[in-house]
Amino acid sequence: VGGEAFGAGAFNGGPTPAVFDLTNQGNATDTVTSTDDDGPGTLRQAIRTLCTGGVIDFAPALTESGPNTITLTSGELDVKRNLT
Repeated sequence: VGGEAFGAGAFNGGPTPAVFDLTNQGNATDTVTSTDDDGPGTLRQAIRTLCTGGVIDFAPALTESGPNTITLTSGELDVKRNLT
């Protein structure tokens, strides 16, 4: 024992180390249903929860009565990965 889990034995015939794939964490698609700046159904929330390569859709109800505007009141959108 005494550090064996982190010694050479852990990788050379010892227990297999855990491997995590973090590239696909989050939602693959999200639909914007609100023109609010933040909260459930907002563009900001979709950007925050989508995985790399995720797709953002906009609910048809947002434009049924004509164009709609999302006014950003809490700063710029923080997009750190490729989204569609």
